[in-house]
Amino acid sequence: MTNCQCSAAGFCKAHGRTMSHAAHRLCRDKPGVFGAYQKANAHSTARPSSRSRGLGDTIEKFTTATGIRAVVDSVSEKTGIDCGCKRKKDLLNRTVPYGASGSTWAELWQSSRSLLRALLSSSSEGSGTVKQ
Repeated sequence: MTNCQCSAAGFCKAHGRTMSHAAHRLCRDKPGVFGAYQKANAHSTARPSSRSRGLGDTIEKFTTATGIRAVVDSVSEKTGIDCGCKRKKDLLNRTVPYGASGSTWAELWQSSRSLLRALLSSSSEGSGTVKQ
């Protein structure tokens, strides 16, 4: 058992968020998940700037709001392995910036290809599995 006091999915006062059925089951049944949601709630009170510079900022806001960020941070802390979130966020912000008015479909297609190449090369650093 955990510290979860909710009887069903829905709005959780302890976490200040709506919990899906799956999220509620995890919070109720898995030790440590309740604490991870508490950490996510603490992260969400310290909100970054409301205006996203690019796709990386948007993904960071989504993962923070859903609690994914807290789980990833917890796993990184326990394993001692950096998740690389900041590096990926910066890469996504540079590759898919917002507010680039006048971008053509060709420019957007080229930037998405560049993004895919950069993500593939960064995820395979040191492994030598992806050839370009």
